[in-house]
Amino acid sequence: MEAQPTFTRQDACSIPNMSSWHGTNRQSEPYLIQISWPLEWPKIENLHELSDPVDVIFDLTPPCDLYTAPRGPDGLPQPQSYGGADLFLEFISEDIHSFVFSKIFPNVSVHQSGIFGHSYGALFVLHALYKAPESFDAYLAASPSIWWNEEFILQEEQKFHDRKELYHKPIVWLSYGCLEQAPVRESHENEEQFLNRVHRSRERRMADNCDDMALRLLENKCVGSVKRRAYEDEYHGSVIAGALSGAIGWFLEKSAHA
Repeated sequence: MEAQPTFTRQDACSIPNMSSWHGTNRQSEPYLIQISWPLEWPKIENLHELSDPVDVIFDLTPPCDLYTAPRGPDGLPQPQSYGGADLFLEFISEDIHSFVFSKIFPNVSVHQSGIFGHSYGALFVLHALYKAPESFDAYLAASPSIWWNEEFILQEEQKFHDRKELYHKPIVWLSYGCLEQAPVRESHENEEQFLNRVHRSRERRMADNCDDMALRLLENKCVGSVKRRAYEDEYHGSVIAGALSGAIGWFLEKSAHA
């Protein structure tokens, strides 16, 4: 007779929005199950309650004088808070970096550092590259939202290109899923829904924007190396795992020869 699955909660960790269980399946094989939830839920018993969405757009978008709200799938503008990227970059590169390597890993010597982001997070990575290229050694951007605010990031890129040659030459990784700009129809979509998605994808020009930016960066003497990678059969969301793995692998390979 098969044993019944068992789950024993383990809350030794101090992370407030995560819990762990040791579990066994019906064959008594052990597993570790870890579940996390939005940080504003104070404990797992609140999982049945609705939560307000966490606003990350502010931290990840550049400050700018003029702003055009992005349009949602329904074609209507979706205003968001924006412009906190400089504050967030300062927090990461100074406060977090100092805390990690002075308190947590005081005996670790770091020779190469990198930052990875996807979508708006990748827009933030590009902002960091163009505004403070000395902050990291590698800037790894997956499916960056270059389209945001009428491609505002291109203004920052141009100022970066206008700089004189830097003593510090960061490396840059740009990647995207090939289906982001050229989607295929899903089984659950009607024709109108699909055509709307095609129109939105073409407006945002994920592949073209990344390809064009990679070519410009290749010609820039302030950049040490540039890698562009397109992932076949991947959308904006599905490309994350492959892009993260590929970016880290490339960064480690380049770091080994730095």
